[in-house]
Amino acid sequence: MFFNALKSEWTKLMSLRSTAVYFILITGALYGPMVLLVGLSDTSSGVDWSSLLVGWGIAVAISIAFAGASVAGELGDHMHAHVYLTQNSRSTWIAAKSVVYVVFLAITFAIGIALAVIVAQVFPDSSFSGGETTELFIVLFHAIIFGSFAFAVGMLTRSKVAAVTLPLAWMLVIDQLIPLAASKVEAATFLWLLSPRPRSSQLADAIAGTMESGIERGFELSQIQPDWFNVVVIAGWVVVATVSVFAVNRVRDVR
Repeated sequence: MFFNALKSEWTKLMSLRSTAVYFILITGALYGPMVLLVGLSDTSSGVDWSSLLVGWGIAVAISIAFAGASVAGELGDHMHAHVYLTQNSRSTWIAAKSVVYVVFLAITFAIGIALAVIVAQVFPDSSFSGGETTELFIVLFHAIIFGSFAFAVGMLTRSKVAAVTLPLAWMLVIDQLIPLAASKVEAATFLWLLSPRPRSSQLADAIAGTMESGIERGFELSQIQPDWFNVVVIAGWVVVATVSVFAVNRVRDVR
């Protein structure tokens, strides 16, 4: 039953013209800046992960729009009504849709990054040198956290506008202001501890082995938080989003 739901959701996704548009935009955001970077450069240089993924913020923003607007649009068009009538469990379709979206975005990001590497290798005075993978893991964590956030908001509100703007506002504005607030108001440190950006950055540094030595571990703004705490916070964002999606889907009426 679940396999049939997966097949149905994948077929539906691949039949939409918007899917091709999102694919082009996300991959273009990943390899497009690299074309400009190496094409306009006057000197030969090695491209590391940080330079290769210079457009990751745009790619993640577009993936947020895809996850949020797609599910909100489907609910707004009452496309889930048929699923409620034909499948044994209400959770089957949303689980299948989640898996299909994750697979599509994973493939799209992989192709975009691969194209960026090819661009870096093909241009005469450029080559991909690899190096520290911190930026790669930051991209991964942001895509997972804010993609889940967008999917949940779209499911909860049925609004394309809310599903896109709320996660983007958090990633681009609120997440930037929380550290500033925490440096001024001690009570805001709690929000900073639960904020995706510092958790993602610290965990990425830990995985890539680029964490600065000599910094004390703890739960203050000037300290590095334990790895287990960063994992728990990131997982918490995804779990809360997932649970809210399934909970709302279970009790929602078709209007």
